[in-house]
Amino acid sequence: MRLSCCEGFRMDFFTTGGVPINKGGMVSLDSEFSQFSLNSSKFSSILFSQVFLQIVFPWTPGKAPRMLYAAPYARTSVAPMYCEVCHIHLCKDCVQKHLYDSSKVHNVVPLKQYLTTLNNPNCRKHPTKQLPPKLKVSFPNFTLQEILTDQLIEQFGFLSALSFTTEELDYSMPTQGAEFSPDRSLIDVPRVIKDIDIGYRYQWGVACLNDSEILTRGDDSMMNFYNLRGERVKSIQTKSGNYPTDIAVTRSGDLVYTDRNDRTVNMVKNTQIQTVIRLQGWRPRGVFSTSFGDLLVVMYTDGKQTKVVRYSGSTEKQSIQFNDKGKPLYLSGGYISENKNLDICVSDYEARAVVVVNQAGKLRFTYTGPPSTTKGSFDPRGITTDNQGRILTADRNNDCIHILDQDGQFLCYIGNCKLKFPCGLCVDTRDNLFVAEYGTGKVKKIQYYM
Repeated sequence: MRLSCCEGFRMDFFTTGGVPINKGGMVSLDSEFSQFSLNSSKFSSILFSQVFLQIVFPWTPGKAPRMLYAAPYARTSVAPMYCEVCHIHLCKDCVQKHLYDSSKVHNVVPLKQYLTTLNNPNCRKHPTKQLPPKLKVSFPNFTLQEILTDQLIEQFGFLSALSFTTEELDYSMPTQGAEFSPDRSLIDVPRVIKDIDIGYRYQWGVACLNDSEILTRGDDSMMNFYNLRGERVKSIQTKSGNYPTDIAVTRSGDLVYTDRNDRTVNMVKNTQIQTVIRLQGWRPRGVFSTSFGDLLVVMYTDGKQTKVVRYSGSTEKQSIQFNDKGKPLYLSGGYISENKNLDICVSDYEARAVVVVNQAGKLRFTYTGPPSTTKGSFDPRGITTDNQGRILTADRNNDCIHILDQDGQFLCYIGNCKLKFPCGLCVDTRDNLFVAEYGTGKVKKIQYYM
């Protein structure tokens, strides 16, 4: 390692014990005392200043380190500057001359600054860590503005004042098995709520269009709509001109009728008649629209066979004709209804019985009248079910209505309302019973529950 100093900087070297070291050893000086050289492998550090040079020998374990001091002998000028490019020390008088050398771009700094850089170097692998910049958060401020009610109404609208009105309920769907009300007990003496004189004598069937309007069929080709005052609202003629064999109302309020002479099942929507089922070899009788929108059709052949067929639209889904022993369930069939437990109830007037099968077509029971009675033979015609699952059927010969529970047990008669040849039956959403009489031109609305 070679260090240079300004001219005239003369030093003697001493050991820590004060013994001089000649220039023939590890430290040597040139004849002009302007430079000195030393074997850098023998020393652990060198400290140089204006006053003295300190050289420290390598430390040996167990021994104290030895140090050499170079004391100033004589100097003509101080060298307080250092050139980082040429790596030489300069006094103030030499700085200007040194900078005149244009072969290099010199960088002369105070010696103290250079020594500080040597003692505190920057690590290239571990740069000095810096703190993150101080974060200053400014929270938003709310500026209150005047609220203009007119502008709010224009942009968002407004609520009208609360008001109460009453109106008569009017349901447009059939009620057989559709709505179930809390259990109601039967009254001992049923009563006629309204005696509706429609002016047409021969009525075979009636259907509830809603709680304020009924539909009837008779011995002609017309199907007539009446309000509860007996006023005819409108009439629809069958497509073939034949009298309708039976009528029903779908959940959506459309009229369905059967035409046994034409062998068709037809639907009326907005006075437009569409044939949905055309039979081959069979003739339709009773029809009912179920709570699921299917059509149940009673049909017979000229050979005295009778069955019930379930349709979805015009597609046959189920046929019910025989019991588990292979015997016919029906003789002639007739009116039909579906109970709230999905049982299928048929009034079979030739068999003088009400035949009830479950949804799968398995026989549940056959009702032929109460166990003991003073009345004549049972002559079932119209049939319907109420919201309690009770079965009501018209007994034309005995001018009364039989009420059964859903398991076929006889409950009571409705026989005190001066009924005359009751045929068609239906109930509204409130379980009011409508009875179409054949030959009187009347439809009676009867309350039979509490």
